[in-house]
Amino acid sequence: MDIALINEQLNAHEPEQMVLRHVSEHGNTLTLVFLCHGGPMEHLEFVVTFENAAVFHLPRILHNTAVRFKRSSPERIRELIPAVSYDESEHNHPRGYVVVELTDIAGKPHGYYVMADRVVGKWEPM
Repeated sequence: MDIALINEQLNAHEPEQMVLRHVSEHGNTLTLVFLCHGGPMEHLEFVVTFENAAVFHLPRILHNTAVRFKRSSPERIRELIPAVSYDESEHNHPRGYVVVELTDIAGKPHGYYVMADRVVGKWEPM
C-alpha cells in the first residue's frame, strides 16, 4: 500500500473536491474521486480505490478541502474505530488491514478513515 504515490499526485495537482463515488458489496471496494476545477487535469479524475474496505467513516463530498492520506498507528486506530467494529488482530500482522486516515496538507486529521487491504490511485478520463 503505497500512500506516498497517491499523496504525490494530490500534492502535484491540488484537486478542489473529493467525492465518495462508490461502495461495492459485490466487489468489496470503496472508491473516492478527486476532481480539479480548471487547469490541465480538469477533464480527468483521480480515482482512489480501497480494496476489501472493512470499516470506514467518510463524508459524501468534501469541497475546497485539501485531502492527503496517512497510515494510522495502532494507538490512533484505537482512538478512531470503536472496538466493537472489528477484531484488533485484523491489522496486527503483515497481511492485515491497514487504517488510512484523511488529513490536511500538514497532516492534521480530518476525522475520516478507511480500513482496507489495499489502496491504489490513478488518473482516468471523466
